[in-house]
Amino acid sequence: MEKFPTKEEILNFLSSVLENPKISREEKDDRGLYLLDVKSSPNENGEINSYEYLRKGRFDNISSGAIETKIVLVVYGRDGIPVGGDDYAIFDEVTGKFKLI
Repeated sequence: MEKFPTKEEILNFLSSVLENPKISREEKDDRGLYLLDVKSSPNENGEINSYEYLRKGRFDNISSGAIETKIVLVVYGRDGIPVGGDDYAIFDEVTGKFKLI
């Protein structure tokens, strides 16, 4: 059986970069958590970092699936429009830990 991180494990991993994380979206299915969107407080430029966890697989309410379990960082400008982003970390099912990319 595949191992996936819990909500607590994801938040614990992100605690090194987020002081006051705000969960903006959370989705689960019969296998557990498959989507968790955690946002930072706005920085001095008004930008917000969104750390989006997605479990590998395809899901009905998400337009694209994931070939691996990972966290993606998306940066939103003060107007709420994405201004950048990239893969942030990949979950290693063998060790049960995230690895920064």
